[in-house]
Amino acid sequence: MKRYSFRLIISITIFLVVSTMSFFALFLFNSYMSREMYKHAEEDIYSSLSIMHAQFLQTISQVGGKALHPLLDSFKKNKYFYRLYLFNSNDSLVYLSGPDSLSREILGFKKISELPEDTYIQSYKDGNEPGLWAYIRFRNSPECYQCHHSSKKYLGMLVFDITLERTNQHIALMRNFSLGYSAMIVFLVLASAFLVHYRLVRRSLNSFHNTINRINKGNLNERIAIPKSRELAELGKSFNEMVDTFQKTQQQLQIYHQKELDDKRKMATIGEMASRLAHEIRNPLTGIANAAEILVRQVPEDENKPILEEIRRQAERVNNAITNMLRFSRPSGINPEMNNINDVIRTLIFFIRNQTRNKKIEFRQELQEDIPLFPFDNEKIENVLHNLGLNAIRAIPQKGVITFKTAYDPENKKVTIIVEDTGTGIPKDVLENIFNPFYTTHTEGTGLGLAISKEIVEKHKGRIRVESEESKGTRFYVILPTG
Repeated sequence: MKRYSFRLIISITIFLVVSTMSFFALFLFNSYMSREMYKHAEEDIYSSLSIMHAQFLQTISQVGGKALHPLLDSFKKNKYFYRLYLFNSNDSLVYLSGPDSLSREILGFKKISELPEDTYIQSYKDGNEPGLWAYIRFRNSPECYQCHHSSKKYLGMLVFDITLERTNQHIALMRNFSLGYSAMIVFLVLASAFLVHYRLVRRSLNSFHNTINRINKGNLNERIAIPKSRELAELGKSFNEMVDTFQKTQQQLQIYHQKELDDKRKMATIGEMASRLAHEIRNPLTGIANAAEILVRQVPEDENKPILEEIRRQAERVNNAITNMLRFSRPSGINPEMNNINDVIRTLIFFIRNQTRNKKIEFRQELQEDIPLFPFDNEKIENVLHNLGLNAIRAIPQKGVITFKTAYDPENKKVTIIVEDTGTGIPKDVLENIFNPFYTTHTEGTGLGLAISKEIVEKHKGRIRVESEESKGTRFYVILPTG
């Protein structure tokens, strides 16, 4: 999708808004002034007609009808009179001044005789050019009885075809001036907007852009210069605060990573030392265990035999602890293959039934049967579930229930394995530490089982979590992706 500059959008918007408002105002102003100028022109012409009417009557009363034609000829010189017509009482044309073509419709004498006033003005349009018809009606009077019969009420009608060319020129001049003035206003507004934009916006945005580029290159000591405008100043201040927070966070992360690196180096050293020490301990420990085994078989049933069996059991316990420590200090990779998680759980339950240590524990299975095969390391996941099962056995004092559940989420492509017991539960102050290495609340074990289990699950890109309530039981969730 094509992206446009914010400045271009703002500029075009300002131009369209200012132009539209200016030319709309110009249109309203010109329309109003044109009407007013035409109105004033009609009023002036009407006043002139009244004066002309009185002048005609006075001239005729003094000189007679013979002075009418010379008087009409004098009007030919008036540039506002395009045509001049004189009609008698029979509506016949008796005098014409100007082009002899009657191209426009003239209001008939009979209609004029019905009007209440002797002067009348009618507007018309010839194409786009407006004009006026001006009518003067002559009444019959005693001074005219010598030539006209006294029964006639009106003697005739004088019609002027008046051009409004001068008024149109004034209107055109006003329109052109308004158009130029509006264009100048639009130009000045746009120039001012561009100037303000350049001084307050563009310069600040360029400064922002250059500073951000320097920060992206790793110079976190750079800060944006705060502009004068309030909005950009708030933006610059917020950005600087964000960079301050980011810089502090990065420093904290560097300290944390350095500490983590030191811890890893320390743990690697400890792991190597522990591995060497474990091998040194394992050899004599194996000899002790074998010797105890031989003595247990050879010694008859007496009071010393339980002591020998305890020696053998403790030797095995130390050996298992050493094995777990070596496994944790030297973690191995995983070999995922397509397997059935329900089959792994069924096999596991069959074996751990014999490790309940004379406790009355019921093992239940709530396995979803339509879980598809998915890749996981069979041996590693079995070790995780075996460790969770043994922890559940230890958590039950004498009698209880251990339940293995599976559920498949096809939408998110995940399998959830739940190991739930009805044991004593885990205290809240202990719960957050159970996955830490060497942390244990039991007298037996090294505290590495859950730490190793968590590491195995995370290598499968899964996660493990726990819910527990004291005196009611514990529930472990192992969530594995299937794809």
